[in-house]
Amino acid sequence: MRSSSGRRSSFCIRFFAHWLGKEAGVALIASLGLGMAILMPLLYQQGADVTRIYYGTDTRVFALLLGAAMGLWRAGAAAPKKNPLWREIGEFVSFELLLAAVLFACVALSGENPLLYRGGMFLSTIVFCLLLAITADRGMTIGAFLDMRLFRWIGGRSYGIFLWQYPVIFLFQQKGWEKEPYAALWEVALLLLGDVDGGADEEHRTAQAARLRQPPRPCAGGVLPRPHLGRRPP
Repeated sequence: MRSSSGRRSSFCIRFFAHWLGKEAGVALIASLGLGMAILMPLLYQQGADVTRIYYGTDTRVFALLLGAAMGLWRAGAAAPKKNPLWREIGEFVSFELLLAAVLFACVALSGENPLLYRGGMFLSTIVFCLLLAITADRGMTIGAFLDMRLFRWIGGRSYGIFLWQYPVIFLFQQKGWEKEPYAALWEVALLLLGDVDGGADEEHRTAQAARLRQPPRPCAGGVLPRPHLGRRPP
């Protein structure tokens, strides 16, 4: 699930970048994201069930499109080894303010708050895009710190964790386990377990597919057969 969704998104982004060029591709994807962001406040009705708006692909795709536009814009950008002091201070202050805004929104706003559906989701997406733009700058101290192996490992699996969270939450709700002590810790453990296992299977299939594309290897008795593409042994 994670692999197919990620590959489709990556293919679309690369297609636009190759067909239109990087700058035009960024402009097109960002424009689509800004246009789709209008759907959520248009469809929202105060007091009505927000499930359709919150989980709808059409009402939430603007965040994916804006993030893709920013990622395409940053792709291939060469950053200096060390930023000037004035830029370092400015980005550090901006990072702290944006992070404080995110934490405040997480604590103060509930999932039923009308502000979320009347522009709040869009504003939060812009804030996260700015945070990512700052942290992606490896010439900044925060960017270099978050480029550590541990954070890169978490970032490489964050999309899989996002996909696993709803099945895990639904399971705990249906079984009534969310009321048990340490339920949140068990949910996190299941999220990590499911994503790590899925990532291991994907890495194994990718490695085998790469070996299949290699030419046959000569050996003393002739030519070794190509490896068989199968499941990872238990």
